[in-house]
Amino acid sequence: LEDADLSGRVAVVTGPTSGLGEETATQLASRGAHVVLACRDMAKGEQLAERLGGVQCATALHLDLGDVRTVAPFVAAFDKRFHVLDVLVNNGGVSTVYRGGPSLVWPGTLEATFTINHLSHFLLTLALLPAIGRGADLPRPCAARIVHVSSRAIRRAPVDEAWVGGPEDEVDTRGRDGVDRAGRARRAMNWLATPANLHTSRQLMQRYGISKLAQFAFAMELDRRLRAGALPAVRGRRVLTNAVHPGIVRTGILRETSNAMGPVLGRLVTLLAWVRSFFVGLDVARGSLPQLWCACAEEVDANDVRGCYIVPAPHTDEGIAVNRKPEHPAALDPSFARRV
Repeated sequence: LEDADLSGRVAVVTGPTSGLGEETATQLASRGAHVVLACRDMAKGEQLAERLGGVQCATALHLDLGDVRTVAPFVAAFDKRFHVLDVLVNNGGVSTVYRGGPSLVWPGTLEATFTINHLSHFLLTLALLPAIGRGADLPRPCAARIVHVSSRAIRRAPVDEAWVGGPEDEVDTRGRDGVDRAGRARRAMNWLATPANLHTSRQLMQRYGISKLAQFAFAMELDRRLRAGALPAVRGRRVLTNAVHPGIVRTGILRETSNAMGPVLGRLVTLLAWVRSFFVGLDVARGSLPQLWCACAEEVDANDVRGCYIVPAPHTDEGIAVNRKPEHPAALDPSFARRV
């Protein structure tokens, strides 16, 4: 990563004002990229932009991942100021939302964790593809990078309960092996949109798992369609899209994990999570390595690394492991990804 030169390139980072997002934005800016900080809190975003070097190095634009209506204005503001996008890091996210707090269910349609972690990033990525495609007109176009920050918590996605146990579909969607993958995906989405499934901490963590599984599946399906040339918006530009798991990282997201457990149990779980993170967890610098490697390492371009799952490997020279097997059986299932 020390040799990575991003001079003249434009990068967008979501969730950039703390934790992994702040570290990612800082490292990209230090390598010469102009970093667009897609942030909900504009005051924090503008302060970070100043720390990164001011208007020559970073720009803060408003994007609230909890409200999909802010995606289109963000993209319009980006297109007005920048012509081409080279790097997109879909980093922002939450582990759970407060039970009884604001926006458990985003305006009556979708649960907030799913909206923040997956849906807004899905819409943002597709809306920015034309800006990525405009890079094909440059004299010496480089490969664009899209990084999706997923999680090994995809293993929490409740396949049996939520996707198999629902009502039968009107249309038989079983594959040759007899597995009704599309029907499972449909029932999973119905389960997400049901506020009654918010009552327990287990259900909230299942929702987190589903949101990260959807994000992972989107990353893999996006790669398949890019390879097939099925997305004309990119205009033939080579786009390398990958999913990463940052590991157990000592960031503010650990506090959110206990939101649904009440004040006493919540504090205990938070304390135990922090203690565990000091023994088996990573600091922010090491936790951000997988997404930074995908965003700017020369090896990614040289070796055509795409459609891969990258995780931390602290005991190796590079600190990462490439093409690890995901922790959920549906993660690499094309029919599931298409449905999601």
